[in-house]
This record gives sequence, C-alpha cells and structure tokens, in this order.
Amino acid sequence: MKFSMRVLCQRVLILCLVFNAFCVVAKAQVSPVQVRVLFLDESKTAYFIKEGDGYQSVSPYPYSISPAFEVSPRSPREVFKEVKFVDDSGEERSRYVEIAQIEVEGDASSVLAVVAFKGSDQYQVRYYSENEDEFPSGTVRVINLGQKPIAASVGGGVFPLVPGEAKLMEPKLDHKRRFFTRVAEKDSEQWNILYDDVTILRANERMTGLVVYSPSGMRHTYTESEILEYGPPPPGHYWLSYSDSIREKN
Repeated sequence: MKFSMRVLCQRVLILCLVFNAFCVVAKAQVSPVQVRVLFLDESKTAYFIKEGDGYQSVSPYPYSISPAFEVSPRSPREVFKEVKFVDDSGEERSRYVEIAQIEVEGDASSVLAVVAFKGSDQYQVRYYSENEDEFPSGTVRVINLGQKPIAASVGGGVFPLVPGEAKLMEPKLDHKRRFFTRVAEKDSEQWNILYDDVTILRANERMTGLVVYSPSGMRHTYTESEILEYGPPPPGHYWLSYSDSIREKN
C-alpha cells in the first residue's frame, strides 16, 4: 500500500511538472498584439503607457492616431494622461493619471483602440480588429465615430454610414495606385464636404479613415493668439486617416 501511494504521488508530481512546462511554453509562444490608439478627448495633453519604472509616450495630443506598440494578450496595459501643475517652488511638474486599460484577446494580431472621454473622468475603450483576414491589403476601412450620418466615396461608389458604423471598401486604383477620397456629412438641409483629395495606396497597404466629432473644434490645434484674433473654433466633424503595410506585420 505504501509503495502504491508513493508511485501515485510520483506520477502526480510528474504530471504537474509536465503541465507547468506546457503552460510556460504556450505562454512564450503567444505573440504580442500590435495596437494603435485614437484618443477622443478635449484635454490639451499627451498620453502615455507605463514602461518599467517610467512612462512611454503614446500620443502627444488628442485626435491623432498613435504609432503601433505591443500589448501582450490578456495582459492589461494601463493608459495615462499627463497633467501638468506648478509645485510650491514655482516649478512646472507632471503627474500621470490612469484613464483606461488596453486589453486584447489572444486571437488578435492587430487592433485599433478608440479611447473616448465620456464625462466625469470616465473613459470608454472600443476595439476595431485589424487582422489581415478581416482587413486585407488593398482595402479602405471607413469608421463613422461622429454624431451625424456621413457618405464616403473611395475610388468609386458612394457608401452611407450612420454614427457608429464601419464599412470595408475596395477602391479602384489608377496606374499610379491613386484614387479620389471624398467624405461628406449630412445636416438638416444639405451635404457638407469634410474631405476631398487624392489618396495613394501603395502595394500591400491598407487604409483606415475615421470621421470624429470635436466639441471644441480641435481647439488644441490653435494658438492662443489665433483664438484671440479669430475667436474660438466651432464644434464640428473631422476626417482622420492612416495607412499601414501588411508586409511589415509578417
């Protein structure tokens, strides 16, 4: 009986060691996810992630798409905004306030995270997949994050999008890989052009275009002297876009 129990314990121990080794190998094989962040926030500030004992810059101001950085699947990455203040000695200092956490799933290879201010120091995070099978090269994804219906034309055809809607389009390119991008918003009486220009989509590239709404009219992009001279900008919708290469991800 004693011999049997000893053998059983040894086998259980071996199974535990094998399982632990399997978990370590599986964890090591999980690839990090490439994440870009768009901050929909009226704060005139910069945004950071924690990196060791310090902070790494993600975006220098709101309403801009950050460069891609890595996030380990199912391991939340805290996002901070910089708050500047003057201490008792009169010196300007910074403190970092956590506003959100970026957490991605293991089956994702790339995502766009939209961090939006919702009032009372509350932020909401929405994720848009950038996996190649859902968003291949040669396509354009348009996302309406605004407050009004829009219409988008990318190299042919006109596609309506209601607020919160996203559509994938495949533009017709000319011999120089160019196409026209036209985006308009609809008010109560007419369509107003937000963007109208030529776009180039290089080989293996894809593009994301977003319509966003800024209550302050992108005030952070104006100097105080400009605001004093011309007055504060009105609230409105704006077109943002970025391109990335599938080849770079392989």
